[in-house]
Amino acid sequence: RHVRLVAATRARGAQVGLAVTHLPLKGHSEVAVVAPDQHGVLAAIAGALVAYRVDVLGAVVGHAEPVGGAPSVALDLFFVRDRVGAAIAADDARWARLEADLAALVADGAPSPDAVAALIGRRRPPSGLPPRVTPAIATEIRVDNSESTEATIVEIFTRDRTGVLHAITRTLADADLDITLSKISTEGEKVADVFYVTRAGAKLLAAADLDALRERLAAALAELPG
Repeated sequence: RHVRLVAATRARGAQVGLAVTHLPLKGHSEVAVVAPDQHGVLAAIAGALVAYRVDVLGAVVGHAEPVGGAPSVALDLFFVRDRVGAAIAADDARWARLEADLAALVADGAPSPDAVAALIGRRRPPSGLPPRVTPAIATEIRVDNSESTEATIVEIFTRDRTGVLHAITRTLADADLDITLSKISTEGEKVADVFYVTRAGAKLLAAADLDALRERLAAALAELPG
């Protein structure tokens, strides 16, 4: 699916491509996204999904190096539903608008966090509904260097809330970290996300850097509403 999407995106001279597979019997849709492999692009995609009230149940995030010297591309697959728990149709009008907004965010290089925040504020005004009551789930953040020779592994377990993925990925981007691979999953009300990250192509080795990353992630999650 990603190979076809990359080819179609290039054929029309675009930087961003999006393809949706509607799976109502599974209760979710699959959204494949192709975008420039730039710093902060996952945070931009996550923010755009928040802006359009798309709930992320899980994701597999990676990138590819095309042959012939072409720039690398981000290849991300999201499992999503709407805020009432239903799969979102492939012809839903929000997909075309979301793709256009993503293209605008990456048009001039790495997406700006301020531009992503402005998109969320513009497309998703504050809700007047009372916050959803969910079971208390403690946040746990693990940072490990023993399981990979090339990247630091960040594991985050926390309660599912609107904007969790965006908060995490923006914090990683703000810490000047690049995500080489990620697996995101939601089980009930619990989020379990894993990120392989590097800084300037290398693992984080200094204890102070690891501690600072844990603190920044914990603070970002503590600021989420609900």
